[in-house]
Amino acid sequence: MTIQHQDASPVGIVIAARNRSPALAEALSHLLTLPERPEILVVDNASTDDTRAMLARDFPRVRVLALPFNHGALARNYGARALDTPSPACACWNRPSALRRPAATRADQRRGLSSRTTGTAAGTGRTAWAAR
Repeated sequence: MTIQHQDASPVGIVIAARNRSPALAEALSHLLTLPERPEILVVDNASTDDTRAMLARDFPRVRVLALPFNHGALARNYGARALDTPSPACACWNRPSALRRPAATRADQRRGLSSRTTGTAAGTGRTAWAAR
């Protein structure tokens, strides 16, 4: 389920997670307070803990892509393809503040300024950003 906001952010956040329920909950609590209100997609890499149940119970605004087995880092690519935003940010669960850069850089690009990107989300044709 995608929740559309009137002034939706051009940046969507992809978080790949496996068996990190407590840390993921803490990161999502911070991400959901961002003023940009980005779309957030958690790609669950076949967790065996309570990750999916915790997401459904505590974070209904967050989209979940549940994978049948652990795809490792490739999970981020699946997430980038599934986002409904022009700029997917493949984020580390512990660096939510680094996500402000993609939105600012996209604004710079619209004004004709150049910027350095970290790559392209495989198969999406869109710029991908990684929080470091």
